[in-house]
Amino acid sequence: MSDGPRFAADRLVWRFKKSGGEGAFSKAFQSFSEQVQETIRHEAEVSENEAPAILCYLSEDTWTLLTSERIVWRVEARTNSVDLKRVADATVESGALLRAGGMKELSSLTLLESDGTRHQIELEPGPPFSGFWNAIKAASRGVTSR
Repeated sequence: MSDGPRFAADRLVWRFKKSGGEGAFSKAFQSFSEQVQETIRHEAEVSENEAPAILCYLSEDTWTLLTSERIVWRVEARTNSVDLKRVADATVESGALLRAGGMKELSSLTLLESDGTRHQIELEPGPPFSGFWNAIKAASRGVTSR
């Protein structure tokens, strides 16, 4: 079946692996321990109508989850969420690229909502960053629902 949240999540994982890859802290959600999965599901308030796809778990207080419906991140004891339909773009600020010294060390991604609101999320640098970035872009364009 080509619809539903699990299919969409599987497509996001495929895009993540194809355009980047797993790292020490970033991988398919189901690759994490049951304890981490349970904690993140609770913190992110994952609904029955969405499926977790990719998680960048830097610490208990710093993580980013891409689901079939949303991108959810936690930083400084605060959880934030943006519906993928509201993501107009995911991009890299020129200053972040300069500070990182190149794409391989880049860890800061900017989410731009359709209303102009900007959010900074921290991801694992290297292939996981590229994979996560491409998965977000694909999800925000609705590529996963085909």
